[in-house]
Amino acid sequence: MSQQIDLDFIQTPFLSLTRFSWFSLFLLVASLVLALFTWQTYQTKRVEHLELEAKLTEANQQQQQKLPVKQVPVSIQPEQLKQMQETVNALAVPWNALFEAIEQSDQKDIAILSLEPNSQKQQVVMTGEAKNLQVALAYITQLENQPALSQVFLQKHSIDEANVSKPVSFTIFAKWKIQ
Repeated sequence: MSQQIDLDFIQTPFLSLTRFSWFSLFLLVASLVLALFTWQTYQTKRVEHLELEAKLTEANQQQQQKLPVKQVPVSIQPEQLKQMQETVNALAVPWNALFEAIEQSDQKDIAILSLEPNSQKQQVVMTGEAKNLQVALAYITQLENQPALSQVFLQKHSIDEANVSKPVSFTIFAKWKIQ
């Protein structure tokens, strides 16, 4: 007895119509229906969202029109007004010019310990220490050359004899040019 042998020397491509099954056709149609349903639901929700947003905007405009703005009279005491004016004046002072003038005059052997600016009197008092008196006097000369400062004077100085390096403590007074 002989049996028939089916020899297929040509392999059909993977995405061929002959390999297409009913199950895959059902899956394709089901996914298309699902995509159509999802797109329709999205469009419906988008329209609902835009309608609600328009209603909310309209309600906010109506509410703003209904509520009048009440102006509350504020009475400020003269002391408070004076304090507020002083604060505004202190903030308006050009501190940067003063600090730049002092920083530009900086020397190696000088240490500024305190800086007491008075913007109302346009004065500055600086306290510091120097290696020796010549360094302190050179620092005063540098401060005089700064455009933001004038009439720079050595108010007082003292030499610490107990210390081995004998540093000079000094106080400098200067007029501060506020532009």
